[in-house]
Amino acid sequence: MSALAWSAFSFFLGLLLGHRLALGRDKRKEFNELAAPLQEWVFWLEKNAIEYKNPPPSGKVAAFTARLSKRQRQTVEEAIRVIESEYENKRRINGSGYVVYTKTPKADLARERLWGAVKPK
Repeated sequence: MSALAWSAFSFFLGLLLGHRLALGRDKRKEFNELAAPLQEWVFWLEKNAIEYKNPPPSGKVAAFTARLSKRQRQTVEEAIRVIESEYENKRRINGSGYVVYTKTPKADLARERLWGAVKPK
């Protein structure tokens, strides 16, 4: 091959490779932006032992899960359901009149599973 053919080939190969890498970067950025509310919620649950905070609005969760595969979507939705039900079942009122929640191993496992699905990429 001549030098001109190699130059043209490498130019177009560089264009194709650069385009593919830019698409990957954009998808990661979009994923991280959509996952941010869930990431904050999971982090909050991990740091607060006796308080509970409702998950992000269903619209934000739906926008995030729409970008996932069917299997990942089921994992996220099931983990949120388990966390909500476990915290609801372990809710009690302490002597001061405050609502206190008890963490359970099942809720912790679901939180870890959810973090695996929403951690930043």
